[in-house]
Amino acid sequence: MGVLIDSSVLVDSERADQDPRRFLDLPAAVSVITISELLHGARRADTPERRARREAFVESVTTLLPVIDFDLPVARLYASLWAETAAKGTPVGAHDLMIAATAQLLDWPVWARNRADFRRIPGTRLVDDG
Repeated sequence: MGVLIDSSVLVDSERADQDPRRFLDLPAAVSVITISELLHGARRADTPERRARREAFVESVTTLLPVIDFDLPVARLYASLWAETAAKGTPVGAHDLMIAATAQLLDWPVWARNRADFRRIPGTRLVDDG
């Protein structure tokens, strides 16, 4: 079994200047949605140096970890989760729903810092990172 790493964990790692190779200690992957979030953060950096550092971090992540695509089966599950959370009056951000759908189809838990958001998504398991 693996884990799907959310951008919140990777952002914390990048800010702490941690080498992304630390994630190689476990079977892990990232969603292409997570990569888009990280690239968005890089593009919004306040200095050219910070942008370059963030982009290098993202490239390291994509080299080291498998990147799981957002494909038709994920899109179908995402739509169901989106409809279900909206009907319950507990809307969740689109990216978190896409990441959760990806993890559910892999039968993997999500490793995230914003656990409260993912807890609102039915069927999503989370890594207990203490």
